[in-house]
Amino acid sequence: MSEPGLRETKRAATRRALARATFDLVRDRGFDAVTVADVTDRVGVSRRTFSNYFDRKEEAVAAVVVETVRDGLASWVPPPEADLLVAVRSLVDHQFSGEFPAIFAAMEQLCRAHPQLVPYWRDAQWRIWTTTGAHLRATMGLSDASVQLDLVMVMGALFGVVSTHFPERAALRDAAGQEHPLASVHRSLDEVFARLAAGLG
Repeated sequence: MSEPGLRETKRAATRRALARATFDLVRDRGFDAVTVADVTDRVGVSRRTFSNYFDRKEEAVAAVVVETVRDGLASWVPPPEADLLVAVRSLVDHQFSGEFPAIFAAMEQLCRAHPQLVPYWRDAQWRIWTTTGAHLRATMGLSDASVQLDLVMVMGALFGVVSTHFPERAALRDAAGQEHPLASVHRSLDEVFARLAAGLG
């Protein structure tokens, strides 16, 4: 691997470590009980290094979900000769089989306890979907304009279900002790895929 490649790999690992440490500490102790010094001590870097990656704790906490999704994208293998919907569904199932759902659920809980995280969480969600769309375009070699439009539609539908349905289901579960929202959201995504398959033919 070339020197620039090694540098980028090291930077990505540092960013991931800082995001994960901040997330874990805030989840375990609460937002106000965690300082940037706590994070940098855990990772073994300086405050300046933290500032090179994140402007504040809120940004680092939310970034853990983006990093988790990126890890999932890197380990996903597209089904051979799959059409767009089959490939996207495969990717969704792959993400849901890993750490993403638990991290997503924990972020929703943290946002309810610490509202100052919400704008950073919303930004992270948007980065998740744009990063995923870009990865699908590159991996599948999507160049046809109509297929790219289909991808935008599919990703928009998934974004809508996960970003709105999940918090609603989580709140219902908190209030009434119902089933875990992840199971409900995954079922809703199955329904979305069925409807999209019917619509796209």
